[in-house]
Amino acid sequence: MISLDIDILQKLVPSSKNTIAQHFPYLEKSAVEFGFDSPKQLMCIIPNIIVETMGFQRMVENLNYSDKGLQRTFKMYFKDEKQAMSYAKRPEKIANYVYANRNGNGNEKSGDGWKFRGRAALHITGKNNYQMVGDVLGLDLIKTPELLEKPEVAYRAAGVFWKVNKLDVLAEKLEFTQIVNRITGGYNGLEERKSYYLKLLTLIKK
Repeated sequence: MISLDIDILQKLVPSSKNTIAQHFPYLEKSAVEFGFDSPKQLMCIIPNIIVETMGFQRMVENLNYSDKGLQRTFKMYFKDEKQAMSYAKRPEKIANYVYANRNGNGNEKSGDGWKFRGRAALHITGKNNYQMVGDVLGLDLIKTPELLEKPEVAYRAAGVFWKVNKLDVLAEKLEFTQIVNRITGGYNGLEERKSYYLKLLTLIKK
């Protein structure tokens, strides 16, 4: 059993009560399997799962950005409005561009960016990460990346990523900002993640 119950999660994200009820057994099992079941680790991983999955609702990345959204989220790739507008609301094109030549992906034309876009409870991204997680779980995630969208795989995959990248060590020190950086490759959604962290802290103390 983990030191966090389903009622706390449903209070944290009340709009996702039904989904949380469906996902909680997989989260709980994976937390025990991969050792992120301590209070400090749960404090750090749960806010990130909430933001990455839009409140336990999406196990695959939503890349349907407007031009302004692209300039805000991927500002190093979209430095002017004209370029952003040519990609806006075209998720596959966006993924193939921003994730090209990263984490084992091929170039923009390879389609790897879209194939290996963010999936699972921590939105694992990139061919190398898919391969690594697949090797640990005994799954061919290169051939069937969609497996990461299944809750029974999604939370185990998050556990693998958490453990391999030593986020468990950072969590025990409550190095929350560093954890966000390692998950996102930057500080995307940092304030929102911190907000959930503080709300969770309040709920746990009640």
